[in-house]
Amino acid sequence: MRKQESIEITGAKASLSLGLPIGIGAMVLFALYSVIMTGESLFLFGWFFTNGFATLGLLIAFSFTL
Repeated sequence: MRKQESIEITGAKASLSLGLPIGIGAMVLFALYSVIMTGESLFLFGWFFTNGFATLGLLIAFSFTL
């Protein structure tokens, strides 16, 4: 294996292992922001069920992008 390929593989692993948890954490904090500000926990429940597939698609696209 060439040195350039080895560096690319290491960089891909590092970006996925660092970026994926940070991205998922940012999505969770964004979803919980309205619950913290308003105190209405049913909003998050309703939001997840109306946007659940879009959220999963965003997570899958985010991991492929990394």
